[in-house]
Amino acid sequence: MGSRNIVIDAIDFNGPERVPLWFTELNESDVLEVQANFVGKYARSWDPYHGISGLDEWGCYWSVPSVNEWRTMGMVTGHPLEDWRNLDVYEFPKLKIVLKSSDGEHVFRDKYSVGSVPFTLFERMHFLRGFKNLLLDFYKYPEKVSVLADNVLEVQENLVKQWSELDVDGIFFTDDWGSQQGLFVSPNVFRQFFKPRYKVLFDKVHEYGMHAILHSDGKIHPIIEDFIDVGLDVINIPQPTSLFTLTFLGENFGGKICFLTCVDNQTTIYSSNENIRSEAKKIVDCLGRFNGGLIAGWIDPCDTIALKVPLENIRAACKAFKEFGLYHKSMGSS
Repeated sequence: MGSRNIVIDAIDFNGPERVPLWFTELNESDVLEVQANFVGKYARSWDPYHGISGLDEWGCYWSVPSVNEWRTMGMVTGHPLEDWRNLDVYEFPKLKIVLKSSDGEHVFRDKYSVGSVPFTLFERMHFLRGFKNLLLDFYKYPEKVSVLADNVLEVQENLVKQWSELDVDGIFFTDDWGSQQGLFVSPNVFRQFFKPRYKVLFDKVHEYGMHAILHSDGKIHPIIEDFIDVGLDVINIPQPTSLFTLTFLGENFGGKICFLTCVDNQTTIYSSNENIRSEAKKIVDCLGRFNGGLIAGWIDPCDTIALKVPLENIRAACKAFKEFGLYHKSMGSS
């Protein structure tokens, strides 16, 4: 069975022969991340990998440290909608996806291909408005928040449509919803402003025959069931043991949604090979035992570069998932 079908069967709980891998940095991946630029009204000048501050494609200004040893993304310090009066004159971008030249033949490769809609609803909204401002806006200016959310949603729906025309298999969304302690907003605020719009976005993904994949940092378990309700296919949990327990995730959400995770990116990935191997086995046993339901790997490039994750540790994790991820040897379906 080819890589593409193995990933699809894992997501759809159709009993793949093994756990699919997503270790792009090792060239050990069943997934192809299709690289693209987003071109529109605002010319991107922000380049975090070269320490350059500037605008992104929405006109948000990113400040990157001048001595950027850790190669962080920086942070948004210029918010086009910091003053609500700008909402009437701000032009939401009509973005066009332009593939990078190296990916021109991606549709012919036997891998599961993934496009991206980065900085999805919540992140893009607080980049435009300002994080503290937006948190207050939910209570002070709910009507304006709804207008902002609908405009962001429209732009991102259009990106989903364009990716479908490029024949990718899934869309990778990113929206960090939590800190180490809990959600940034109450579940009620999430359900009022975001849950219905995620449903619109994911329905559009499914309409075009693709899967919806979401990366979200933080302690977000109070809204995982909400994401399941609106049709999210895959959720990336980067901290499966430092913020949760694998037993908790498996018992509450296993079999309902496919997990994309590696060993914990805050703790275990820096540990010994023995600890990495042990946690990889637990991940497979707890999350991948539902006739599928697990994709192993994908450590955020921001972490591998900025936090200097040792490549040999990533290699150890990949090796462990290959060892324990053979379903017919180690696992039964539930």
